[in-house]
Amino acid sequence: KLVEQYGRDFTPDDAAENWLMNLPLLHLCTAERVAYINLAQSVFPPESALYRNPYREWIGAQIRGDLFGYICPGDMETAAEMAWRDASISHVKNGIYGEMWIASMLAKAAVNDDMPTIIRSGMKQIPKKSRLYEELAEILSRFESGDTAEETKAYILGKYDENNQHHWCHTVSNAANRNVDKRISSLSVDPVKIPLTSLFGSELVGGIGPKITFYVTMIGTASTNFENVFDSAGVNQTRHQIMLNVSTDIYVVFGGSVKSYTVETDVCIAENIIVGITPQAVAQITDD
Repeated sequence: KLVEQYGRDFTPDDAAENWLMNLPLLHLCTAERVAYINLAQSVFPPESALYRNPYREWIGAQIRGDLFGYICPGDMETAAEMAWRDASISHVKNGIYGEMWIASMLAKAAVNDDMPTIIRSGMKQIPKKSRLYEELAEILSRFESGDTAEETKAYILGKYDENNQHHWCHTVSNAANRNVDKRISSLSVDPVKIPLTSLFGSELVGGIGPKITFYVTMIGTASTNFENVFDSAGVNQTRHQIMLNVSTDIYVVFGGSVKSYTVETDVCIAENIIVGITPQAVAQITDD
């Protein structure tokens, strides 16, 4: 419907309108569902791909890139450019490059049947400095050097832990870790003046006497984790939140002693309301 209604020169806004007019919300998931909710709330491309969208570099866009390859046989540049316009409403960076790569490969496959050539043709349409390009180049290099399928599989599984989809190497959690660590490291060594009698631990004479200057240093590390939270938001609605849990262990070096503290905080990075079927009747049962 997108190309039929808006033509080959469709814009990201046209693609967004096509979604709203033709796609039910619950037929979408991850990046597309978040982008759809943003669009319905008048958050337009490219911001619709960014706002509260932790899935923005996942593979949803490249899954829908087939069409642009099919309608551009032999024209890899146009296929990739159309894929960019489509992907930009729900994805950024490598999320967009994935759709461009798939669309241009399919365009090349219409006129060439050599797989390495097809893959390289798609790679020409994405930035060489992107993580996607670098990983594709690595896999091709292993293929050309004679690595077996099992050896390549072992490399992939060793680098990307499929049992933990939000490993600390995930872009969001890794960035959170590094930013918190940098913030702790930037804290200055502050002087603190404490009355001499306070050092004896006596409540009777504490807080009096000459003040002695101590210097307080804080060091620590942060760890992050993702958590899915579901709670009721009405008779037929459930609220789904993706929470980023940040836990920081801080050590305060004070004089000759060290005290440790743990600071924890939760940040909501995405929220969605899941709407179900409205029941015919509602009953509230109490213990009375």
